[in-house]
Amino acid sequence: MWHLTSDLTSWGVRLPRIINHVVCLCDRPATLSPYSKIRCEPLNYTMNVMLKKEGTVDYVHAEESFPLACVSISPIAERLEEDEDFMIPMKAALE
Repeated sequence: MWHLTSDLTSWGVRLPRIINHVVCLCDRPATLSPYSKIRCEPLNYTMNVMLKKEGTVDYVHAEESFPLACVSISPIAERLEEDEDFMIPMKAALE
C-alpha cells in the first residue's frame, strides 16, 4: 500500500523541479497471522538530475534516489548451500 506525493523542497534548485515519489503505508500483519514476518520495503530509483550551483545560474550533474514503489518482503527461512535452483540465470533479448 502506498500513496503518491511530490517533492517540492527543491523548487528552483533542481531540474526536474518536481519528482513524484511514493510513501509506503504498509501496516504489519497481526503477530498471530501466518503473514506476520512480511514487511514492506521501498523500492528506490536513482535518477540523473541537474542541481543549481549556489550564487550562480549554472547547473551541475547529480544523482538523486527516491522511492518508486513499495514491495512486500518475506524472509527466507533457510537455504542450503547446494541448492542450485535458488537463482536461475535467464537470457534477456531486446526486441
